[in-house]
Amino acid sequence: MRVVDPRFAAALRRLRTERGMSLRDLAKASFIGKSTVSELENGRMRPSADMAAHLDDVLGADGVLARMVIQSAVADEHAARLSDVTARQSRVDGATVAALAAVLAAQRHLDDVVDPHMIVSSTAVQCSAVEALAKDATGPYAVEVRRLAAEWTQFLGWLYAQTRLDAQAVETLRRAVAMADEIGDGTLSSQAKNYRGYVERRRQNPRGIARHFQAAYETPGAGDLHRADSAIQAAQGMAMLGEISAATQMINTAEDLIASSERDEAAPSTYWLTPTWLQFPLGLVHHALGNDLDAVDNLRSGLDALPDEWMAAGWSSEYRRTLLLAEQAA
Repeated sequence: MRVVDPRFAAALRRLRTERGMSLRDLAKASFIGKSTVSELENGRMRPSADMAAHLDDVLGADGVLARMVIQSAVADEHAARLSDVTARQSRVDGATVAALAAVLAAQRHLDDVVDPHMIVSSTAVQCSAVEALAKDATGPYAVEVRRLAAEWTQFLGWLYAQTRLDAQAVETLRRAVAMADEIGDGTLSSQAKNYRGYVERRRQNPRGIARHFQAAYETPGAGDLHRADSAIQAAQGMAMLGEISAATQMINTAEDLIASSERDEAAPSTYWLTPTWLQFPLGLVHHALGNDLDAVDNLRSGLDALPDEWMAAGWSSEYRRTLLLAEQAA
């Protein structure tokens, strides 16, 4: 399966015009037909990974186009599996649950290595299919299917938030909270509220940051690491509002929760949530408090611990950007 960033066509057109090339010029230089180049720029043709890399080389785009297309055999396998599972709606069993969980895990891990624009549309299609399956599910596995549907909806809300489709993010995360509450899963409910706080952080709204992350922190049934993560991020909003004492108190509370959770394994729905990962939100809040040396220490340690392939993830850019600002201010 080719996963193509929907912004590829516009990027190709921009790069060509910036270099003063006509369609004919690019076609000649790349040995690709003029009509093909036109189809690519109008979004009527999807490039292969090899074609994107070739155009990238011709235009000297330093990987911009190449990174917008990936070929994924894993995506092929899981798309076929999801299609098969949802076609057998009357047979929701343990195999169905395992297959759905594998597809969702694959999609979530794609978010760690590609730009979120590349997978938001496919995730929306998957989510709709799984929500429909969960709605009609009965029997001993019905709750597990509904839990997966709630997680899928939460993940879709996260992708909408990353791609700045804020209205869709807010509505999707509201639905994810309701679905998690219906099955009594405090962790999923807390995480959906946490992502709602992320929407407000992208909007640079301190009161919204504090309010929604505080709600995530206070959600009954949430695990200690989830509560710590949300407490730290609520503290960032408080710090931005000048409520230094309240922010410091929240950080202290979070650090106590982290210390008590050092041996806890992250839930499958939040495999990334570890004490090491929590250095990222700690870096953000210390920067908001003006403690830039602490911000640098936390952000640099967090980035150093990331797998190399995760550095290309859309969500990681926020931490790299804040590290640069903290280094300049320290």
